[in-house]
Formats: sequence, C-alpha cells, structure tokens
Amino acid sequence: MIPTHYLRPAEGQALDRGAPWLVYGRLTHDGLFTAIDGRKYPADRAVPIEQSNGRRDDERIG
Repeated sequence: MIPTHYLRPAEGQALDRGAPWLVYGRLTHDGLFTAIDGRKYPADRAVPIEQSNGRRDDERIG
C-alpha cells in the first residue's frame, strides 16, 4: 500500500506507551482512513500527504 494520507492520533493516545504519534495510510472504499498496519480511523482526521502545512483545505485561512 502506498500511503496517500496521514494523521496524528489524539495527544492522550500518543502519550500511551507504544501508541504511534504519526500514522500513514490511505482513504479506503469503506469510508475510513486505513493505516499501513491495518488500523482504522475516521477519514475526517486524515490529511493528504502533499499538504505541507498539515491542515485540511477547508481549515485554511485566507
């Protein structure tokens, strides 16, 4: 799988031992973000990799 999106899990999760702080994956046909290792997350939390500022298009100001 070639990742097309990424997300940062909630800060509380990132502090848990062994929890990832950055997850790569892609949006899948089931309407979710699927990480490279198969974990599923809500698609609305995913950011396209090509966006260098880490924000979604609809969150940009100006």
